[in-house]
Formats: sequence, structure tokens, C-alpha cells
Amino acid sequence: MVDKSDLTENLGSNNIKNELNSDINDNAIEELLILRQTIEEKNEIIENLKKENEDLKNLSIRLKADFENYKKRVKEENKDLIRFSNQRLLQDLLPIIDDFDRAIASIPADKMEDPVFKGLTIILTNFHNLLEQKYNLKKINELNVPFDPLLHEAISLVEDPSANGMMVAEVFLPGYKIDERVLRAAKVLVKRGVSKTCDHVKEDKDMKTNLNEKEKNEPAKISEEQEKQYEDNKEINKTE
Repeated sequence: MVDKSDLTENLGSNNIKNELNSDINDNAIEELLILRQTIEEKNEIIENLKKENEDLKNLSIRLKADFENYKKRVKEENKDLIRFSNQRLLQDLLPIIDDFDRAIASIPADKMEDPVFKGLTIILTNFHNLLEQKYNLKKINELNVPFDPLLHEAISLVEDPSANGMMVAEVFLPGYKIDERVLRAAKVLVKRGVSKTCDHVKEDKDMKTNLNEKEKNEPAKISEEQEKQYEDNKEINKTE
């Protein structure tokens, strides 16, 4: 026969075990939930760090590209600064160069063999060569070339049936440029073919840019001063 006290004791012991097991299971589940939440938070942090790292990598690439462009731009600016650093000085020298050219042009042909005049001509030639070779200062005084409003200032316009488009017929005052930067446009007489073409319509627009202001204030004919400049420059062209 089973002792009731022993049975009661066994039942009480089993209940305690069950309660303990239940508590352990609850604690384990809670710990697992906490662990899963922690892992999810860590994964989220990792993903954010990956994204930040990618953003920083892209920013670094952009900054590097911007810096390379900046260095190239500064290099080009420094080149231009060196190339055109003497521009103002050369512009101030242009009237003096014109005076020297006119002085040499005014020397009579029979006096050009005089040692003094010959020496002055050599000095002026050397001066022009120095400005061209060292400072890249080039004269704009070509004849029978197409009229270019960027290089030429039209003083007057004449009709010429033999002209092919708008051509420079005479140079009253030479222009000068450094590389492609024009310091002073050449003052020129332009000849144009008589027959009108579509090209002439465009060329007329270019001419208006140069002649518009002059037509308001002075006649189209060449002034005495311009005629003198023309004669002087003819002599200059002969000596060159």
C-alpha cells in the first residue's frame, strides 16, 4: 500500500520542478528575445556604418576630382598670368613704338644709307624682334587678308569689283596682339566686291560693329591725319 505522505511529497516535488522548469524556459525565451533585438540593432548599426563608409568614399572621390580640376585651373591661370603679365606695359609702349615707326618712315630714301639713320633702323628692328621673341608681341598689319572684326577696326569702306568678299586694303595704324589676345585692333581700309551676296549681308553686320559709331560723328572719307598715317605706314611696310 502506497503511503499517502510519500505521494504528497512526490507531487509537491514535481510541482516545484515544473515551476522551476517554467521559470527557466521563460528566462531563456526572454534572453533570446533580448539577444535577437541586440543582434538586429547591431546589424542596423553595421548597415548604417557601411552606408556612411560608402558616402565618405564617394565624397573622397569627388573631392579628389575637384582638387585635380582646381590644380589644373590654377596651373592654366598661372600660365595666363605669366603670359600676359606684361600686357599693360606693352600697351603703354605701343604709342612710343608707333612714333619710332613714323620717325623711321619719314627718313628720305636717299638718307637711309646714312650711318645714323641706318643705326636707328637696326635698333628699331631689334626692338621689334625682342618684343616678338621674348614677349610674343605680334604686329597686325597684313594686307589683302579677310576682314576680321576681332583683329581690325574699319576706318572706311570702298567698293572694289576685284575684291573677293571683305578684304583689308590698307593699314592706317598697325594692331598688336599677344598670342590670341588683341591689345589693339589694326585701323584699316576695307574693300568689298560690288555684287551683293548672302555673304555680304553677314559681312555688312560685321562692318556695322566697327563703323556705326564713326558714321554718327564723322564722314566716311579719310581724314588728313588718317591720310598721314596711311602714308607713314606705307613707308613702314616698305622698310620692313
